[in-house]
Amino acid sequence: MVGNPLIRPRSNGVFLHPEPLDVLQVRKSKDYPAFFYVNEMADPLHFGYFGGLPTKLIWFVFGIAMTGLSITGVWLTWRRLKTMSPSKAQYATLPVLVLSMYFFTIWFERFQYPTPPNEEATFGTAALGEVSARATLARASADAEENTLRFAVLAETGKPMVKTASLQIWSDTKLLQDIPDLRFRGLRQTAIIEQALSASDVQDAARIRASVVFNDESVGVFEITRAPDPA
Repeated sequence: MVGNPLIRPRSNGVFLHPEPLDVLQVRKSKDYPAFFYVNEMADPLHFGYFGGLPTKLIWFVFGIAMTGLSITGVWLTWRRLKTMSPSKAQYATLPVLVLSMYFFTIWFERFQYPTPPNEEATFGTAALGEVSARATLARASADAEENTLRFAVLAETGKPMVKTASLQIWSDTKLLQDIPDLRFRGLRQTAIIEQALSASDVQDAARIRASVVFNDESVGVFEITRAPDPA
């Protein structure tokens, strides 16, 4: 762990291009704005690993105690209500509860990163001020017919404040795909978009033009040229 033990280890790091090993980004938690710095304390304080085994054991005891409270609370409520029939108000609020859980699941899904692929190759990178972009080609397996284009946006400090992006996939001579209004996932240190591409488009693709809409409604354009295949 680097630096302050109350900060997530991932808050400090150096990102390298996988082929020429050029430095793409250096992330230092001490340079974060106050809000993002406090946000990076979430995992160490939540899981209790900042102090090693002693704090892990203390957090474990607290977790067991809270689990016990949940169990005893359900048991006491069941004893109190076991002779009562559900009221009309309870039946009426059930659809509201189900819909609330459904829309929360959709909202929460946006903050989860896509499942990492088994195989991934760098397409190219680009930078725009303090924000950088990286495009990779991924496959679920070696014999998969379709490839997935993974377009990621990273900020030097904090999280990239992005909303949507439109991607244009170009060959040397023509436009292969024009994909508008794609929503990012992750929305933490790295925001990611995934888009399926046919094998022919993957073979012919020479560059990507990505128009990214930020939270302040400004638009940044990333021009990513395909890196040469390693020998």
